[in-house]
Amino acid sequence: MIARATTTDHQDPLDALRQAGADAWRPRLRRSSADQAEASVRLSPDWEAGAGRYDLTRRPYWREILDGFDDPEVAKITVRKSTQVGGTLTLIAALLAQAILAPCPVMVVLPTRDAAVEFRDRVYFNALASPGLAHLVPPVSYWNTRHIDLGKMRAYLAWSGSPQRLRGRACGRVYLSEIDAYSRITGRGDPIKAAAERVKSFWRYTIYQESSPLGEDSAIAAEYDNSDRRQLWVPCPICGRWQPLRFFPHRSGDLAGRGGIAGYTDEKGNDLDPEAARRAAYYVCLAGCQVDPAEKNGMVAGGRWVPQGQTVDRSGRLRGKPERGPRHAGYAIWSIHSDTITLGDLAAAWLEHKRDGRRAEFIQDWLGLRPEPARKMPTWHQLGTRLSNYHARGTVPARAWFLTAGADVQEAGVYYVARAWAGGVTSWLIDWGYLPRYDTGSNDGIASDLKQLNDAVVARLFPVDGKTPLGKDVLRPALALVDSNWRPRDVHEFVRRYDDRVRACRGDHKVKPSERWRRSVVERNTRTGEEYEGGGMEQWGIFVNVFKDDLAARFFLDPAEPGAWLFPAGMTGIGADYLRQITNEKKTTEPDKNGRPTTRWRLKSSTIGNHYWDCEVYARAAADMRLAEQRLTWDETTWRPPERPARKGPQPHAVDFDAR
Repeated sequence: MIARATTTDHQDPLDALRQAGADAWRPRLRRSSADQAEASVRLSPDWEAGAGRYDLTRRPYWREILDGFDDPEVAKITVRKSTQVGGTLTLIAALLAQAILAPCPVMVVLPTRDAAVEFRDRVYFNALASPGLAHLVPPVSYWNTRHIDLGKMRAYLAWSGSPQRLRGRACGRVYLSEIDAYSRITGRGDPIKAAAERVKSFWRYTIYQESSPLGEDSAIAAEYDNSDRRQLWVPCPICGRWQPLRFFPHRSGDLAGRGGIAGYTDEKGNDLDPEAARRAAYYVCLAGCQVDPAEKNGMVAGGRWVPQGQTVDRSGRLRGKPERGPRHAGYAIWSIHSDTITLGDLAAAWLEHKRDGRRAEFIQDWLGLRPEPARKMPTWHQLGTRLSNYHARGTVPARAWFLTAGADVQEAGVYYVARAWAGGVTSWLIDWGYLPRYDTGSNDGIASDLKQLNDAVVARLFPVDGKTPLGKDVLRPALALVDSNWRPRDVHEFVRRYDDRVRACRGDHKVKPSERWRRSVVERNTRTGEEYEGGGMEQWGIFVNVFKDDLAARFFLDPAEPGAWLFPAGMTGIGADYLRQITNEKKTTEPDKNGRPTTRWRLKSSTIGNHYWDCEVYARAAADMRLAEQRLTWDETTWRPPERPARKGPQPHAVDFDAR
């Protein structure tokens, strides 16, 4: 370092030399990570929703999180978030800002290889769109899946399904994205722990992890619970009272009806139509003020992060003592924080998810919370008594629009159920049974129990108690799913004689919970290795836990409530075996191969079995499939019977549940 001293006529040369030395050694002002991201990062219009600079005035709740990389007291940052709140974009902004401020070897861990490639491309294209960063990007021919090269900083890419990617790299920072997806992709060691081992060589390091919660055994929820658990507190624009933002108002006590979003029910407490709720929703503060929806973004912009154990008084000062220190900083971000999501959007989304039987998805995807743990399973007699309906076995209630069926094929026979469906996921059990297998097949290659299944449910016309909304007096299943796990060849021979109305299926934990099912073609028998004729067997993988959770939640609904799951009259007398199997699974928490607590559905008694329960899971999945393929939701008002006269304005979809 060379300091040059200049003097004036009235300045002593020695004083000038001292001043030059002091100026040379004076610490330079360093930008914070948040300020650097705003100053340097520009968004690629080809990859992001809008071009321009990375703007923290639109997402102020991320500023403190970004500045956590500069805080010497913070070693780990955990962000438990809902979907679509800018999490991945903020991770990219942090990476690019740190490439300028504090370059060092880093590691980025994604759920899959494809996710890693997409992340790499987003980083490079956003850097290319940023004038101050474009020179750091190598030529496209040098792009690879090993690392992201940003000049003096190399970001090693890893994904949870590749243990070797998580080893052997010493890194000053580790970024872990969507960690709740990791455990469902690999059973070969805990990728979260493996990635955290990379920072041992650095006396100062940062581990950053973010994800939306997924299931009761959510890793990000557990990490947040182990942090200082910060929430965004905001001032009411009317009375000035500081408070954390909530979706559901308090249900009891002095604050009943306050502290949350309201306006999406009528004066009797009945849910409004989602579009009406979108227009009517507003926020109620803890003091009872009715906050206009237009004030929401201003409330968020004026908020501050508050650790568990502290509060904010009316003057905006922190009170109390944090329960935990800042070394592990945890943040809870949900959809209300986003400037593009309104209070009406949240209210409408809640009503739509509630109507469609997807409460857990709303809790996770919109509120960024772990779903509530399952309640204790009722006894078979309690369940049958409470959910028995007026309809007779084998008869379809007139409210039903369509039927589905599920079949569980075992070595000695096949179990089946048929269930009727109406709007709001309301359903009725129509029939169930067991069909024994008395020979290995017949001249046409169909096993005897599956041949009986055709007559018992697949091709059977069930009488309606009156006429359905479609004007039908008989219904047959619009879609039947048949489990192919035990006897895939027999099931293949059975389903290939039908059109797409009968499908082979099996439980598949590799299917994404958000997708729920996935079609594939199996070319050979996985047990014998024998090839299937005709180009292979079409098979549908079902993520069964989503549907088991949904059905178990319906055990506790009031029979008169929309979405009720109902049985025929006198069920405890005519369906004891069915009911015992339905209640013969329970949800347990146990360690997986990595030692991480995981929730699973387990059989209570092997002597009772759970075959009817599996049938109901497949019938439930078939109902969602049928609607999805017709681009329908569970909103019954959008289903148009063919004979209904045309109305002015937007027309509902014509439905074709029973194409005979």
